[in-house]
Amino acid sequence: MTEKERWIYLFKEGGNVDLDNPPEILDTKEMRQVMNVLRRFSENKADSLLYQSRLDAVFKENTYIHELEEAKKGMEQAIKEKEQEKKEKEQEKKEKEEAQEKLNNLLLSLKEKGIDIDDV
Repeated sequence: MTEKERWIYLFKEGGNVDLDNPPEILDTKEMRQVMNVLRRFSENKADSLLYQSRLDAVFKENTYIHELEEAKKGMEQAIKEKEQEKKEKEQEKKEKEEAQEKLNNLLLSLKEKGIDIDDV
């Protein structure tokens, strides 16, 4: 019998099992521990509620952590995009300045050769 089959049996038949005299399939150390926890929960509503409350707290904490991680990823992505946008704008500005400098040099060269662009 595999552990998987043992757990499946417990989930399917656990409500009908005599916890003091379990069937052979559930007569292992781990399954006895599980059945003792189940017995304690079934006998003591406060323990059951405490367990459920702890479980809920763990789920909420994990959800909170996951949401924080997702928010952090989103912020990091936004920062990367802004940095890329800034680099692109700087590159565009540099290219415009270079083009303007080339144009100014060309106009100066034409003037030195006696050609005035305003006359054309």
